[in-house]
Amino acid sequence: MMRWYNSRPLSVKFLLLALPPSILVGLFFLGFVLLNQARLLEENNRGYAQSLAVRDAELLSRPLWNLEESSVLAILETIKAEQRLTCLELVNVLGFEDYPTYGNCSPQPNTVTLLQPIIFNDLQGQHRLGELRLALDISADTHTLFQSAIILGGQILLMLTALSIGIFWGFRATILRPISEVSESIKAFRRTGVRQVVDCSSDDELGQLIREYNSGLVSQQESERAILQASREFETTIQSLPFALILVNSSHEVIATNDAFEQQFSYSDWDQETIDTWCLQAFPDEVYREESIALMGIHIAHANKTGRQTDPLVREIKDTLGRTRTTEIRYFSLETRGVFTLTDITSHKHAEREIAKSAERFETTIKNLPFALAVTNSDQELEMVNTEFTRLFGYELSDIDSYSDWLAQSRPLPGSQVLPGALQDLASLASTSGQVVGPIEAQVGDKSGYYIPVEARLLQLTDRNIWAMTDITERVKAQIQLRQARDHAEQMLNELRITQSSLIQSEKLASLGSLVAGIAHEINTPVGIGVTVASSLGDRLKRIKEATESGALRKSDFEQFIREVDEATVLLNSSLSNAAHLIQDFKQVAADQTSSQRRRFNLLTVVSEVMSTLSPKLKHTRHKVIEQIDPDIVMDSYPGPLGQIITNLVNNALIHAFEGIKQGTIQVTAYRDDEHQAARILFKDSGCGMSEEQLTRIFDPFYTTRMGDGGTGLGMNIVYNITNNILGGTINVTSKLGGGTLFELRLPLTAPVTNSRDHL
Repeated sequence: MMRWYNSRPLSVKFLLLALPPSILVGLFFLGFVLLNQARLLEENNRGYAQSLAVRDAELLSRPLWNLEESSVLAILETIKAEQRLTCLELVNVLGFEDYPTYGNCSPQPNTVTLLQPIIFNDLQGQHRLGELRLALDISADTHTLFQSAIILGGQILLMLTALSIGIFWGFRATILRPISEVSESIKAFRRTGVRQVVDCSSDDELGQLIREYNSGLVSQQESERAILQASREFETTIQSLPFALILVNSSHEVIATNDAFEQQFSYSDWDQETIDTWCLQAFPDEVYREESIALMGIHIAHANKTGRQTDPLVREIKDTLGRTRTTEIRYFSLETRGVFTLTDITSHKHAEREIAKSAERFETTIKNLPFALAVTNSDQELEMVNTEFTRLFGYELSDIDSYSDWLAQSRPLPGSQVLPGALQDLASLASTSGQVVGPIEAQVGDKSGYYIPVEARLLQLTDRNIWAMTDITERVKAQIQLRQARDHAEQMLNELRITQSSLIQSEKLASLGSLVAGIAHEINTPVGIGVTVASSLGDRLKRIKEATESGALRKSDFEQFIREVDEATVLLNSSLSNAAHLIQDFKQVAADQTSSQRRRFNLLTVVSEVMSTLSPKLKHTRHKVIEQIDPDIVMDSYPGPLGQIITNLVNNALIHAFEGIKQGTIQVTAYRDDEHQAARILFKDSGCGMSEEQLTRIFDPFYTTRMGDGGTGLGMNIVYNITNNILGGTINVTSKLGGGTLFELRLPLTAPVTNSRDHL
């Protein structure tokens, strides 16, 4: 058997090796048939489902358009009778929301699902009423297809099994065994580095090949060692390069890449076969890829022709993570191979772009700054001016021959101590780079010869000077107007002070006049009584005289006359005493209020005297005054101004607090504050109170709620000024609408020394 096998020709053996492609063809045929049948079944099922969906949608369109719910439900019941139907439901139907869903309409395997629009056609056109979703079960067809596949696959399997057995034995006998021996020899070489001779007694082509193999083992071993050493050295060199590298053959098939390539483009297990397939990933955009491949082709052709490395080709390359890398691509030929070097210059290009953007932003910023700006070099030669500089002064960059001469023509502002041409010397004031000098205000001439006031600053850099000039024309005008307004305001303030002083004096005189009028009215009563009593007493005395002279005077008449004289004397003394008391109080109050002299006094006495002078005003009202004053409070102060305060507070209560109130109460309470060596005076009324706005402005001069009705607005301002400036005290007021008002004064027992006239 073995002898017969060894005598067979190699062509017979190779013929047997042709059987596996036949098996593949058979398998391919089986797959093609099955796929074609599956496609036909799917098309049939989908066509059937489509026809059902179209038919059912047409049946449902008119009932849905007419809103016939019962008809729709009946049609749905009819449709669901289809045995293969697994899902039936109406979707997004206009006018209906609660139609039932038949079956399970979630996605299911072995089903065909369709969503058919329901459209109603009439004379007005088409109306989309919703969709009909239905699904058909195709598992039976799948089962049929599966059975056919099993039968056909079994037949092919039986055929291939028989064929494979024959091929196997023939292949093993003719080819596998000799090749196995060669393989074992190669494996032994890999393990030991020594080639083993293959024992082969066959005389066919394979046997001859093996014998030739045996004869060339020694020389081949030496050559392989040399090649292996060179390959290792070449691989080491490639891997140690700091840039990415792709080694290709003449067909542009990738032979090797280095570690830098994998790191640069994030390749872990790179399996691209050619440069063209790599370009598909490196340049995802088709147009850009075609352009890049064309440029690379030009570079490769040039390198192959000249034998030199090409100039760098800069392209944007995508790595496997989707990041864009700006890369310099170079190519050079190496005998039958080509070498691509790829240097990542992303950071370099990014830095260049950022520098360019920064320069552009800097130039744009300077051009659009809201103040005039000029840049000069270290020799004061003008290099750049911005838009505002040209607008303000009318000069373009080429219009100024000498920037220093232009600065030397600057003038100082009116009233300024800056010397002419001071802007020219501004650069000499900066001692270190980066220092800002200024500001200096001066006038600089524009192109028309008009001088513009500016505020100049200088930023001195290492080799540049940046001049910033801000137009201060409006500020200068505003300063002039401000000085004029200040002078006018001071003049008006002096006039206002004079007017206020006059009004205050008028207010005091008016108050004193009112006091005189009231006292005169009060004195008129006791004086009138005295005149009446005196006149009556004179008449009675005349009758007594006549009776005495005629001798008709009787004792009883004389006794009656004595009694009448006694009563008249008592009444006359009482009336004259009241008049004298009123005059004395008036004299004291009038003297205090007109002279504002400082003296020691009892607080209760002064308040009582003031209230006595105010009694004529109070007597004709139903308002009452309650005084609760500590009788032991003695003050070294100004009783006149204090009386003025009491008078103004009472008048304020009568005029404002009790407006519209028939009966009110004024309560004056005073007690000694030993902690602060002061007298605390509380003046409270039960009037209408004040709003928040009135409360905040009550002490403002000329503020009154009765302007045009006799009010001057100075009464409470006088109270405030007297309390704070003359008596050295404080006054606080609290009030609310409908809740009355409380004035709280704290006056030192010993007033500070001051010229009271200056503060009224």
